[in-house]
Amino acid sequence: MTKQFEDVSSRYGAPMGRRESGSIDTSAPRSVRLFRVRLDGGGYDDGGAYWGTGAPLWCAEDDDGNRQFIRAGTRERAALELNIPNPALKRPLPGKGLAYGFAVLDGRAPFPGNGHTRASVIEWLRRSGAAMG
Repeated sequence: MTKQFEDVSSRYGAPMGRRESGSIDTSAPRSVRLFRVRLDGGGYDDGGAYWGTGAPLWCAEDDDGNRQFIRAGTRERAALELNIPNPALKRPLPGKGLAYGFAVLDGRAPFPGNGHTRASVIEWLRRSGAAMG
């Protein structure tokens, strides 16, 4: 199995999480890798950073190495919460991944956090290629 992260633990112990970049570039097609972070039973990633346990942890990384992390139940929700449109993903969401956004709008899925509004979800759907009237 390929290692996801560089080692960070030191003689002083493991850091809490990892450094995030202010933003990732989502303007270029197929430029963002969005993947689930593998955590061991104690809540540590494979490089020794501590995240704790809970909802799945996702990492978005652009071609320049900028990273953002988020806890979300699904990859689709992580993409929406991080505002990464489907065309920017190296591995697109299944079936365009737009069903989740529509489910949010009609109340079948929980509304995302991070300051999202109905308008921002609609904009994410448009940027992801949804036909909007």
